[in-house]
Parts: sequence; structure tokens; C-alpha cells
Amino acid sequence: MLINKLQSIDEFRELDLPKDYLQNLSEHSTDELLDIISKVIEVMLRHLKVSEKEVIEFTGRAEGRELVLISMVCKKLLKNKSLAQIAEELEEEESKIANICHVAEKFAPEYDAEKILEAMKERKE
Repeated sequence: MLINKLQSIDEFRELDLPKDYLQNLSEHSTDELLDIISKVIEVMLRHLKVSEKEVIEFTGRAEGRELVLISMVCKKLLKNKSLAQIAEELEEEESKIANICHVAEKFAPEYDAEKILEAMKERKE
């Protein structure tokens, strides 16, 4: 398990996760679980006295997938695609796409993906 492998800052720096490890994790986990994992890892890395820059770089990967998904949804919204079409084309659950669309409509027609992601985070809190 990742947590058991990291006992020092040097071990963190030497950590060499397979590229598809994080991608697989993000594709097969719920957003809530990814948020929890990210927060646990942040706390653990700070406990190991890892620099804030490295903490952000490492834990920011979980948000990266969400930002890409939001960007893709926004592009499809600009093409006036329906919620069902978007969910089918992106192979995502309709409820997940509906949540993004609901928040994104407040940012139309520019659809700034980063602002949408921030609004989604605030909504969860």
C-alpha cells in the first residue's frame, strides 16, 4: 500500500508509480473517494515535511482528470449537445455529467473549466 511505502521524504522523491496507476485509480473511483485519497495523501506528505510545491504537484493529479472531463463537457455544451449525448459520448454516468452541466450553466457561454471545478468543490463543502 502506498502509505506503508512512504516513511521518509527521500522515499517520496524516489516513488516511481506506473503511469497508468493513477489514471486507473482516477477512472475507476468515485469523485468522493478521489477527494478523500487526495486529502489523506496531502496530510501524509506534509507530515513527511515534503515541500508544499511537491504536495500540490503530486495531489493535483487527481483534480487533473476532473478538469479534463469538465473541459470536454463544456466543448460539447457549446455544440448544443444534450446531457444524454454527452454522457454517452464521454462514457460517463449521466448523473455525473448532469452535475457538471448544472454548475457549468452559471459560467455560460465562456465555460471556464477551472472556475467550474472550483464552484463544484465549493458546492461539495
